[in-house]
Amino acid sequence: MVGIFLLLGLLYVWGQVFPRWTLFLSGRRVPRLLPLIPAWLTGVPLAMYGAVLLITAPLMAADVLPKAKPDPPFTTSSGITWFAEFGGLAFAGLGIGLIVAARSYAARTHPVCASATATERPT
Repeated sequence: MVGIFLLLGLLYVWGQVFPRWTLFLSGRRVPRLLPLIPAWLTGVPLAMYGAVLLITAPLMAADVLPKAKPDPPFTTSSGITWFAEFGGLAFAGLGIGLIVAARSYAARTHPVCASATATERPT
């Protein structure tokens, strides 16, 4: 849930300005690195973990890697393989989504140099 909340905060305007329900901070700008650091620190490992699961599950199904022994609630090793595959999709999807949203947020909130905008001539 925290990852989804972070992802939505990176995508929507309320992630750039503190909302009304944050008593002492409402209306102030969110510091740029406050959402970016957690997004980068969680997005990259989640994407990597998902990629590992997406690679190992088909290898277990093809008997290249040893199959996992089933423990309850699983009754077969193929159930564990499918569980790992779908888990990999979920983790990789959330990780890649966090990375893309963090990149977008960083580009939207990148500070602009005042002297660079003052020297531009209108066309």
